[in-house]
Amino acid sequence: MKYVLSLLMIFMLVGCGNDEPKEEKEEKDLSTVPIYQTMWEGTFIGRAGKNPQAIKLQFELQSYGMLLYSSDNDNKFDSKNSFQYYRNGQVLTIVGVGGDWWNDKSGEWWIMSYDGTHMTLTTDPGSTTELTMKLTRVFE
Repeated sequence: MKYVLSLLMIFMLVGCGNDEPKEEKEEKDLSTVPIYQTMWEGTFIGRAGKNPQAIKLQFELQSYGMLLYSSDNDNKFDSKNSFQYYRNGQVLTIVGVGGDWWNDKSGEWWIMSYDGTHMTLTTDPGSTTELTMKLTRVFE
């Protein structure tokens, strides 16, 4: 009987172990980031980190949006261009419809990170032609 109780105690001690929660980094599925009917504000960063520009992106309709930006970089959103966008997983294909802001920026934008409030979009990740938008959601 003592032997059975001893074994039972050993199993209980081994089973309890360390009850501290494991630190598991929760990966967000970047293909499900909410875009439709959201507004984002942040910074557009040109090639090699040059020419940062304040921007606002509004994904108003299912495949249509509006870009607001400062034409003379004074952080006053006095210019706008519309765009169409299509989504395929974590890739947004953005095509400028009006104005010249999108001329060299239309194309595939990869959702590189998203934490529920902040999102980073990048073209050609890791290349010398990489463009980046660092955005904060301001309206949903």
